[in-house]
Amino acid sequence: MGPVGQVAVRTRTEHHQVQIGLNAAIHHQYTGWVPNAPRRIESETDLPHLADQIWELLAVDERTPAQEAYLTLLSGLVERWESERVVVPAVHGVELVKALLVERQLRQKDLVPVFCTESIVSEVLAGERELQAKHIEGLAEFFHASPAVFFTPPVQVVA
Repeated sequence: MGPVGQVAVRTRTEHHQVQIGLNAAIHHQYTGWVPNAPRRIESETDLPHLADQIWELLAVDERTPAQEAYLTLLSGLVERWESERVVVPAVHGVELVKALLVERQLRQKDLVPVFCTESIVSEVLAGERELQAKHIEGLAEFFHASPAVFFTPPVQVVA
């Protein structure tokens, strides 16, 4: 509204100029981040940039709700891409124990509390001794995993 009792009337040209000005302001305000907005991952070459952003956000001690939402979005993009393209082989039993040792940079002797002696650890990992129920319970607690993952699935014989 203009002066008291008068209504400001814009011509079509004035309205168009105002709209252009708003669009330019909005464009200027968001050009810093819109070109870098997360998009569907098309190839493996897109992953390093997203991984860097994820690690950067994970390094923040107290994330804002916006940062948390952005981290969830980025993680979801990577998870979706991996679920569609990455095949994770099923690993169970002793092979899983070996993989977890490597992944967590542990040594055989770190498992002595589970198996009681270093020689039993060596025998189990070498395949000379079977995992027992008490070992599986200890491994599940040690690695914070379900005991089910340490059971070796039965081999199916096709006739």
